[in-house]
Amino acid sequence: MAIIYVDSAATGANDGSSWANAYTAFASARAASSAGDFIYMETNHNEDMVGSLQAFPAARHNPVKILNVDKSDDSLVTPDPATMTTPVINFTSGNVTWDGDFSFYGIFLSLTTNNTLVITSGSGCESSFEKCRIKYDASPGSRLELGFNSNLLYTCVRMRHCRLEFAQDSSYTNMTNVGTVLTEFFGCDFIYTGAAEQNIFIARNNRTTYPMVFRGCDLSTVTTSSQTLIRTQTGTYAPPQPIIFDSCQMAPLTKVLQAVPTWPEDFVLFRNCQIGTLTAPPILMAHIDSRGAVGGINSLTSLNLDLSVMTSTYRQGGASDKTTSYCWPMIAAANRTTKGYRGLRSPAMAAWLPGDGTNKTLTVYFAHGGIGAGTAGRLQNDQIWLDVIHGNDAAATSLGVLATTKPLPLSTPVDVADDTSTWVGASVGSRQKLEVTIAPDLEGPVTVYVTFAPGLASDTTVYIDPKPEIS
Repeated sequence: MAIIYVDSAATGANDGSSWANAYTAFASARAASSAGDFIYMETNHNEDMVGSLQAFPAARHNPVKILNVDKSDDSLVTPDPATMTTPVINFTSGNVTWDGDFSFYGIFLSLTTNNTLVITSGSGCESSFEKCRIKYDASPGSRLELGFNSNLLYTCVRMRHCRLEFAQDSSYTNMTNVGTVLTEFFGCDFIYTGAAEQNIFIARNNRTTYPMVFRGCDLSTVTTSSQTLIRTQTGTYAPPQPIIFDSCQMAPLTKVLQAVPTWPEDFVLFRNCQIGTLTAPPILMAHIDSRGAVGGINSLTSLNLDLSVMTSTYRQGGASDKTTSYCWPMIAAANRTTKGYRGLRSPAMAAWLPGDGTNKTLTVYFAHGGIGAGTAGRLQNDQIWLDVIHGNDAAATSLGVLATTKPLPLSTPVDVADDTSTWVGASVGSRQKLEVTIAPDLEGPVTVYVTFAPGLASDTTVYIDPKPEIS
C-alpha cells in the first residue's frame, strides 16, 4: 500500500511521491492509485476539476482512501463539515463519475454550473464518505446521483457525519438514487436552501433495488408543505424500494410520496423520529404499507403522510406530554384500497396489563370529519382497525398473542362503535372508538397499532388519541 500526496501548492516533480513533489491535481493521484493505497490531500488543497469518468480500483473491502492531512506532521485533520472550506475540489464543468472502491474523509466537494457528481461504485463495490461536505448550487443540472443508470448488484454507498447542502429551485431534484445501490446515511445533515419540489428522487428503472436508510440524520430544513422529501418512481413494473428513517430530526408537514406497486417489500418506515420542536416526546412514526394498487396490478397511486404531531386537535383526558395535549393525524391519499391487512399503520402505542387472566377491554379513541362509508359518515371496521400484541404464559411457555378487530378481510363491514368523548379541534365531527377484549395471564406491556385504509375517492384524515385505555 502506497501513500500518494496531493497539494495544489506543490512546485516539485508532480509525481505524488512526497509533499514536495505532490500531484497538484486529484485526478492524477487517483489514476496512479492501486487498491488499498492512501491519498493524502493537504488540508489547504484547492483545485478545479472538469467532468469525466474516473475509475478507482475495484477491490471490495480494500478501497483507495482519500484523507484530509496536515503536511506539517502528516496528522489526520478532523474538520467540522458545517464550516470547512478546504481541502476542496471545485467541479467547474461537466459531470464527474466515480467508479470502484474508494473512501473520502474530511473533503469538501463543491459543484456549480450544472454539474452532477455520479457515484456508481460498480457491481460489488463500496464507496464511503465521512466528515465530508458536499455542496450544490441552484443550477438546474447540479445534483448528486447514486447508482446512475447501471444495473448494479451488491453495491453500497455510505455517508457518515456528512453535510449535504442543496439549493435547487423549481421542479429540479437535489439528489437521485437509481435504486440499484444500498444507500446509507448516518448522522448526516441535509441542508435545503432552495425550493425544489422533490429533494430526493428514487428512479428504480425496473432494476433490482436495495434499501435507502437514514439514521440519526437532520432533515428538518425541508419546511414547506409544497416540498417533497422523497418521491419514488412511478411505473407499472417499478420494483420495491424500502426507505427507512431511524432516529432522525424531521420537519412538521414533511411529505413522502411513494409509488404503489404490488410488492410486499415496498414501504417507508419511521422509527423514533423527532418531529419539529414540539414538546411531545419522539414517537415511532407510521409504517406506510404501500401494497395494494388501485384498479388492479398495473395501476399505481401515491400515498402522502403528514408526519406532524398535532396539538390543535386532541381528546380531553387523552394523550399528553404532561403539558400539552396532542393527537396523531393519519392522512391517507385518495383512492387507497383495502386488501387484507394493507393500509396506513399508526405509530406504536403502549399500555400496561396486570396479567391476572381476567378479561380486559382495550380501547383506542379516534375522531374525523365524517369521512367513512358507514351511517352518517362513520368509519367501518374494514376502513380502520386495531392490532394488539400482548404477552401470555399459557402452557408455561411465554407467547406473544395477537388480537385484532379485523381477523380476516370483511365481506360485510359494519360501523365502528360510537364514542361520547369530548374532542377539541375544528375538523372533529364524528367520534368513534376501537375496542378489543383480551385476557392476558402474563403481566407486562401491550403494544397497540391502528391501521387506516379508507379506500375513498378523496384525501382523508383521522385523528388518533395515542393513549390506549384498559378497563
